[in-house]
Amino acid sequence: MGSISKYIARKLFIKNRVKPTKGVLPMVMTNDLIGQSIILNGYYEKDLVSTIFNAFDFDPSNYNCLDVGCNIGNHAVQFKDHFKKVSGFEPQKRTFKILTLNTEHYDNVNVYNFGLSSSPGEFTLNIPFANSGGGSHVALPSEKHFYTENIELKVYDDEFDEEIAFVKIDVEGNEVDVIEGMKKTIEKYKPIISFEYNRDQKNEIIKLLNTLGYTNFFKPKSHFMNKVIGSNNLYPPKKLEEINMPYKKDCSLLTTYHNDSKFRLKIN
Repeated sequence: MGSISKYIARKLFIKNRVKPTKGVLPMVMTNDLIGQSIILNGYYEKDLVSTIFNAFDFDPSNYNCLDVGCNIGNHAVQFKDHFKKVSGFEPQKRTFKILTLNTEHYDNVNVYNFGLSSSPGEFTLNIPFANSGGGSHVALPSEKHFYTENIELKVYDDEFDEEIAFVKIDVEGNEVDVIEGMKKTIEKYKPIISFEYNRDQKNEIIKLLNTLGYTNFFKPKSHFMNKVIGSNNLYPPKKLEEINMPYKKDCSLLTTYHNDSKFRLKIN
């Protein structure tokens, strides 16, 4: 009975997947959370990315953006259609090979096989086989199956100086270190910043952003039907809403902008 169930599930999975088209990532890890979402939906967090970009109060096509924690390129490939240039940073060696394949045909996407931090050096990363995006420098007691890699870290401000309009940071709890390493760039160009908000550094990252002039924070507004049925994902977000800090719940991406910047959000 188990074999029959697996066969039916596999057939349904294949039947309902998104068919490959121009712009859809061609290479994924099928045993990975992000890869499975891409196969089914075309992109991972597609609605979330669209919600953020629809709130831009400027034309991003003349500006550059950064994807810090690029993974296999899911977000970078979405960003390429909106920005003049996308720079992606992914320190994992195995993941970077797939990232290179997924971005090599796009002239406005540059990818780098190192991570960003507040100081340069090397780092040992524990990476779950079923969730490559969940790699962490700390032990993974809940993960039985993972491998380790030594990765390289660099300081953004030591390597680059160019105007950027938007930064996405998803680095599994190391967001503060990334921001510390690009403080000069942030202070100079005041980009919109979207960052993962679901680990122990919640208060620290908000405090750091506050010191840099970022005081208003926005999350995707949940559809009221999600609350009715007890799900956060069935009905995708359509717009952003401002939240009060401290905000206790986790959020895939919180977004903030500097009040004195030309890169701003329009919130209805």
